[in-house]
Amino acid sequence: MQAGEGLCSIAVLISNNFRTIIYFRLDLTNSSISSNYLVGGPILSGSTLDVFIRTQLNIRGGTIDAGRELTKFPLVDPIVLVDEFDTWYFDHLHGLFELNLVPIENTFPHKWKLTPDTKLFYVFEFADDIRSTNQDDAQRPMSIDRPRTVSLQCFVADVCEKENNGMTQDWTKALRADHLFTYDHLANLKFTEWDQLKELPLNGRKILKSEFSKAGVQSPAKLDAECVQLSFDEMRREGFADDGLFDQMKLFFLPLTMVEEDLTINKKVWKSISKSLSTERNTLMGKKQELSIQLNEKLDEYYRHDDAIRNLRLNPQSTTQRSAEARREEYETFSTTELIQEHRLAMQKFEPIRENLQKQIETIDDLINSINQSFSEENINSGTKFDRDLIKPNRGFIMYGPPGTGKSDIMSKLSVRMGISMVAPPLAAGELNRPLVGESERIISDICMRCHRIPYLMCCVSIDEIDSLAPKRKDGTSDGNVAKLSVLLSVIDGIKDVPNLMIFCATNRLHMMDDAFLRRMSGKFFVGRPSSHARKSILSGIKPWHMPPNLLDGLTTATTNFSGAALR
Repeated sequence: MQAGEGLCSIAVLISNNFRTIIYFRLDLTNSSISSNYLVGGPILSGSTLDVFIRTQLNIRGGTIDAGRELTKFPLVDPIVLVDEFDTWYFDHLHGLFELNLVPIENTFPHKWKLTPDTKLFYVFEFADDIRSTNQDDAQRPMSIDRPRTVSLQCFVADVCEKENNGMTQDWTKALRADHLFTYDHLANLKFTEWDQLKELPLNGRKILKSEFSKAGVQSPAKLDAECVQLSFDEMRREGFADDGLFDQMKLFFLPLTMVEEDLTINKKVWKSISKSLSTERNTLMGKKQELSIQLNEKLDEYYRHDDAIRNLRLNPQSTTQRSAEARREEYETFSTTELIQEHRLAMQKFEPIRENLQKQIETIDDLINSINQSFSEENINSGTKFDRDLIKPNRGFIMYGPPGTGKSDIMSKLSVRMGISMVAPPLAAGELNRPLVGESERIISDICMRCHRIPYLMCCVSIDEIDSLAPKRKDGTSDGNVAKLSVLLSVIDGIKDVPNLMIFCATNRLHMMDDAFLRRMSGKFFVGRPSSHARKSILSGIKPWHMPPNLLDGLTTATTNFSGAALR
């Protein structure tokens, strides 16, 4: 704190059993922290925790001005968002612990800051000993590029700086007069509630409201390739008999595990690759030369027959012997027509041989050109240029197949295991239908726009029975269905694209779905009824006192064409 000696704490709640408290004061005294339940010590200046605390305060502007007294100040607070669908709660720390600054005095002052000479201490405290605080009184930090949303003051300041109107203090004061103290309070205003703000002027309402549709999204975090592999392995151990499905899905998530460094090649590796390519090119050129010789020989024979036919047509009265290849033991003479027919048959035999040799040579030419292009691009770009589309995340997948094969179960569990953040609970398409015109579209948009609040993470929405939300558009399709589909398409590579959004969906009727939606679903995975090996794996989970093991093979055969749900 800026003035006066004060003692505050950072509370870390772990598994609801105990929490850590970090004390800091302006002037360090020799008196030690004594309590029956407190265990801790000083935090070294420049340590990870020290830097983290100061960074969290600095990104809020250094000086904390909450406009009211706070009993605690959370350094990492969850996001609570109220929209037309429901209340969405996202905890950055996944419920594992909390980080709170708590003053030894009853409350923080209205305005305070952490000075550079502040000394920090950490202390462990059991949860039963924590003083009661009101979480809603705390300021909620956010992480959006521009404008900043870590606090109401930062958000208004960035907007006013962008507009160059100098209204930061007036607008902040007006919002607080309307009982809006945090950015979350402002963000949770519904469309019609903006007009009910009495103190904020009309121009301020218009400008601030417009900023919520302009949130930028940075590149989301990548997944760990080992985490993806372990996720599928864990699902297999839980009894999912995938019949090779998971191996296909791993390729779908591959771009999410790749970074730009994976596409660059250093000089040492390129030297080894270029040596291999040179050897391959020389081999191909030698093979091409051999095939060219064979082709020339066959062409010579082919054109000899063609010349013979031409000569016979110019001299129809002449007769000759058969060709050496078709010559019999005794010499015979034939008419001109018979000789022409004989040469034509010989030419027909050479035709497929000639076409086959030409195709082989063309294939080799393509391979050589590809190798030459690799050398050319390396000389121009020196290995520093790469195609970013190779690591562009896929925007969604659709699982289809007969009922009871586990599509919904796999889809709902997959994101949790991989670390992809779900911005809504698993949904059935029917849950998004509302009776009022335009309300369903607003709900779909609100759910998808939640991803803007955590732009540094890859997010997903899981929708079952997607065919009712994205049916084929025909002349008789209702305007409501078309409008919902249009909103869904606009957030997936559309005019309102949300780059860190993925759609996980499932259907039993793929043939009835909209082509534009299916085009955006990069992964299409068929989930059929289990094979005999998969059925045996599922049935082997039956306890031996329910079914003797010697009946397993017979039961596996008897359940042919059963779905996974029927087997369980």
